[in-house]
Amino acid sequence: MFKIISGFLIVLSLQIFSTSNSFAFYCSKPSEPSCIGMLGISRDQFSFDMCKNSVKSYLSEVESYKDCLISEATSISSEASSVIKKFNCYARGNDICF
Repeated sequence: MFKIISGFLIVLSLQIFSTSNSFAFYCSKPSEPSCIGMLGISRDQFSFDMCKNSVKSYLSEVESYKDCLISEATSISSEASSVIKKFNCYARGNDICF
């Protein structure tokens, strides 16, 4: 019983320590181009073309954001699997688990 509890505390402390690495995958959600709200006011070709470029840039940023979220989710799943493996190792009575 003591081995399982002490193992759990070690896993918990490792998990808390690894939480600081979660900021490595901070994904920044892009904001909607501000020109969208102005298209009703400004109908000249220059404003339209500039806004079109802003929308294209925004769509590219959305793809990058989506890829970042996928990477973050994959990393979190890997961390969870690692925690389960460590917990099971300690639960089997091992003294050192990686």
